[in-house]
Amino acid sequence: MSEKLRSIGPDLMTIYTLLDASRDNELLRFQYFRQIFIDPVDVDEYIELFENDELLDLTRKQINMCVSDLRAFRSQLVVYLSEADGRILCVDDDLRQNVEEWADASLKPREIEGLVRKRIRLAKMFDLIELPRGLKEKSLREVASQYRPRPKIETKEVEPLLQILKARFQENMHRHAEIDWVDVQAKLENNLEGMWSLLQMEKTLGEPDVVGIDEETGKILYYDCSKESPEGRRNIVFNSDGERILKERYGETVSGNAIDMAKAMGIEVLTKLEHMEKLQSIGDFDQESWSWVIDEDQGNEDECASYCDGDDGGRDAIYYHDSAISFRGKILI
Repeated sequence: MSEKLRSIGPDLMTIYTLLDASRDNELLRFQYFRQIFIDPVDVDEYIELFENDELLDLTRKQINMCVSDLRAFRSQLVVYLSEADGRILCVDDDLRQNVEEWADASLKPREIEGLVRKRIRLAKMFDLIELPRGLKEKSLREVASQYRPRPKIETKEVEPLLQILKARFQENMHRHAEIDWVDVQAKLENNLEGMWSLLQMEKTLGEPDVVGIDEETGKILYYDCSKESPEGRRNIVFNSDGERILKERYGETVSGNAIDMAKAMGIEVLTKLEHMEKLQSIGDFDQESWSWVIDEDQGNEDECASYCDGDDGGRDAIYYHDSAISFRGKILI
């Protein structure tokens, strides 16, 4: 045992009393012991003392219960110390990232729900968070169901899609002059989830094509490169709030919204900067149509809407729609 803990730490009877008093209250037990232990090694030393002690006159069952409770606390303490140095465990973005990783591991929604519950409970034990926004109103099962594993393209669809993408790649070399199709195809064939997303872009007439390589990851960057805003995603608003406002105020309905459609397809909506600078630098797009874009200068990407054409940039809006407005997407492969 560390000298500091040896000199000021509680004796075994005190530890036993605390464990016994908090046995049916996990939160209370963790509040007790995180004031005593700051290092998992110290917990190990107390576990060893319990297992070898002959002075407390405890039954083997009582000793085993104490050891089990201390080991459970130790496991939580390890996680606590490893998560951002113990400062945060669960906020919206962190939780979303974890749930998406669990979904990618092909866990079922019910299993994801259990992991979400465990993560939130752990964070609350250490007084690190309030519940993430929305979880107070929504059931965890509903949240988990939003992150099902991404679909994979069917084997029979791979070759036809590769032929389409290859032909478009070769016909538009000015968009990717220094990239070799062989490298692109290798990445595609190793990413069946990404190919499924490209297939959705193709089916909705986005005509996806390579526009570059991401410098940080080395992945191939695809944009929707149809001359006009994709016709298979027309007559939409920017997000679900736009749909609701349009229906409540004007009694109108639309074909969907850009944010949710992009998520369902496994892609992202282009930003205003990407549309105005990157896309327009490789061709004349949206000369007779509009595309929803994310205005990165406005904050929360799900709420900062603009729509762009090929001439004069973006206009701020959230629920504007007509038959010529759609959105352009992007994906890294």
